[in-house]
Amino acid sequence: MKKFLHLILACTLVSTTVTAQQALQLKQMSADNVAKLNKAEHVVAKGKVVTEKQLNKEVSMQIVRNSDGSYHKSLVKSASDITKVLPSAKASVKATESGYKIDESFEGWDGTTSDWVPSDWSRIVSADTLRTVNGGATWHVGSPGMFDPAAADGNYVCSVNMGIEYGDSTVYYDQDEWLISPSFTVDAGEQLYFTAGYTPLFLFNVTTGVDWTSLTFLVKEPSATLQVLIREGEGEWVELLDLYDIYSGLDFATLLELYSDAINDAETIDLANYVGKTVQVAFRYVGRDGNGISVDAVQVRAPQPVAYYTRPEGAFYFGFSDSYSYLSSNGAGFMLTPAYTDLTWTNYSNSEADSYVWTYSDQEGNTVTTDDVDLTVNYANDYERSYNWYMVPSLKASAGSIDSTYQWAGAAIQAGRRASYNNVEYGVGNFDINNGFYCLQAAANQPLYGYFDGIDAVWTNLLGTTAHLDGIANYFDKPSRTYLLSKVSIHGRGTFADDAELKLTVISVDDSGNFTDTLAVSTCKGSDIITTAISSSSSYITIPFSLLDEDGDALEINTALFVVLEGFDNSKTTTFGAFQSGADTNTNETNGYFYLTTSSSRRLYMLSALSTSTGPCYSSFLFDMFIEYPWFEPVDADVEYDADGKIVYNADAEGELKIFNVESSADSTEKWGFIFNTETGEAPDWLTVSVANSYNGVDVNDGRGQVSFTFAPTTSNDARSVEVLAGVFGAYKTFVLSQNASAGVSVVEKNSDIKVVTTSGDFAITAPEDVTYVSIYNVAGQLVNGAQISGSTTVEAQGLGHGVYMLHFNNGEVVKVVK
Repeated sequence: MKKFLHLILACTLVSTTVTAQQALQLKQMSADNVAKLNKAEHVVAKGKVVTEKQLNKEVSMQIVRNSDGSYHKSLVKSASDITKVLPSAKASVKATESGYKIDESFEGWDGTTSDWVPSDWSRIVSADTLRTVNGGATWHVGSPGMFDPAAADGNYVCSVNMGIEYGDSTVYYDQDEWLISPSFTVDAGEQLYFTAGYTPLFLFNVTTGVDWTSLTFLVKEPSATLQVLIREGEGEWVELLDLYDIYSGLDFATLLELYSDAINDAETIDLANYVGKTVQVAFRYVGRDGNGISVDAVQVRAPQPVAYYTRPEGAFYFGFSDSYSYLSSNGAGFMLTPAYTDLTWTNYSNSEADSYVWTYSDQEGNTVTTDDVDLTVNYANDYERSYNWYMVPSLKASAGSIDSTYQWAGAAIQAGRRASYNNVEYGVGNFDINNGFYCLQAAANQPLYGYFDGIDAVWTNLLGTTAHLDGIANYFDKPSRTYLLSKVSIHGRGTFADDAELKLTVISVDDSGNFTDTLAVSTCKGSDIITTAISSSSSYITIPFSLLDEDGDALEINTALFVVLEGFDNSKTTTFGAFQSGADTNTNETNGYFYLTTSSSRRLYMLSALSTSTGPCYSSFLFDMFIEYPWFEPVDADVEYDADGKIVYNADAEGELKIFNVESSADSTEKWGFIFNTETGEAPDWLTVSVANSYNGVDVNDGRGQVSFTFAPTTSNDARSVEVLAGVFGAYKTFVLSQNASAGVSVVEKNSDIKVVTTSGDFAITAPEDVTYVSIYNVAGQLVNGAQISGSTTVEAQGLGHGVYMLHFNNGEVVKVVK
């Protein structure tokens, strides 16, 4: 049962934007919330490890006996050598309406009959299956096992377990198990839909067919697979799909890295060749030494689109303040994204739509639409508003005349800066408060992810081997833009001695899911833990960890993160239970992890490895990051970028002034900084950099401004260049500034009818009769002289210093001259 918070702030959402003038009143959570949260979810033990085989130094394979006596294979990796720490695959959302030719989710099971299937379905059972316990090695309906994917629809699935001798996990049996649907007649447009639950890696022979040292196949062959077949009347069966064929082209290392976790795979099979015919379909589990496979949500129907999308990478939900306040508008939360960054809202609609329409805000706040599959937007900052809020995108998915619309149940998107309102700062995270949160417990007052007297016995019972919980962790996606991380606060309930010391470790994760560098280690004393009284009988705690360095600077984060909490597993903790988020049932996204130490190793598990009465715990721990998204963006239309994203500008040899208009997250141009790739880090003597509180000719004082580069004239025959890193803390741009070599002459011809030569410090001008006046400007744009001219005229310039001058003639011509 999900535990929802009726969150705490009230305001009115006007159109698509929450206005800065609206007053949000801060309140504390109510006692009603406490009562709901105290009814914490309890873990459901579904199986125990009965044997384990170490395959190499990093990986072992466990055989788990489920509560119904069936067996299941699972790979486990050592925490010290973990190579893949990524959220679980997000499954596509599904259609759920009834009235189809076939609509079977196996929810008619009585909960006890061991070999039940729906009465209008039939089975073919192989002889060896009868030698296993409870008939579990042939098709039967039941609850998913400990490490199986959750049911795609409802609580039950129809599955086949591995054919293994009960009590002897080294003896396997051949299996050829058929589950056959009732007959139906196919109408035009109808297709077969179903969800298969399985582990792709275990479709292959990994017992004797793999060299686990080199991670290569010795023999590439199926172990046990799922085939889908069809027949007309009493005719021959025709194969439509074999799951093994989907993965047969992959090498073993790829399978191990990407396909070693159990998945719910939504499949669609076209039935166009059988329109008007009466048919049956069959699910055939065939092979030996495989793993369990289930099917669920079997439907024959016309396409029915279901719209859904997920947030961009680096877009985080507003979480809590350290005192458990939360920002909402009529119960809807907020989301923080970078500004001035291409962000992609990923379309996770089911595969049945043939067109899409997104409705969203562009940079100017206008409501616009696009028919792209995924939505890519770039939010700017509106300097005229106190809060830079944009509307939440809406997605419509269509199949013919049938539409489905989805919009995240939030109030607005904030682009850039911090998650704050009225001087209250909120953490952000990958948990959506709209989904509620809870504290998972083994029994009353026994928080599973934390500490209490006797917790080791609980974990030992769950795993079937001596086990100790010594850490919990959260994964955070790689951001689309660098952010500044100043603090992490962890929420839960508990009591600690004042001298208890908890430790937080922040680890970077590369694009392949590998741990790389430890970015920071921080500690928090028990005396520094914040307690918030929610009611007279209940309190919540916040464990704050500062990540500022000795200069007060935050961490610059541009990778995925793995954030680990340790130190709570000892006698200085009376009790501690970490809060975790309610599940997003559309995606089964899982970002929470926990460490267990056994007699042989320390291992890392995802939260979804354990289940409650409602299914696997697809969730995240309530780790709040206090971050800022800064920006520094030259915004002129003529800014040029190279392939590496660097800004490039090439000046003439005669010298030049180049001005860039810039928008930044700083509140003053005084906070802008410049570092050159010279030995001193300063600008070379031929280049001057300056800033001004002017933007497109208008004086401002809000972080916008101009940066100017003045190039001195060159008389060298060699071109020259320099790179400069410019920006504010956490947001930088690289400028590659270059200048052409000197042409070796002092005459610059911009028009064949006007010539200018420097003679004895003056300008000798030859011009047509209609050119009668010249204005002389320096590179700063200041008028320094002017003169009437007629034909050939010498204009006095000896009082002007050496440098570059722009001569503007009354016919519109401009000539650049080096003096």
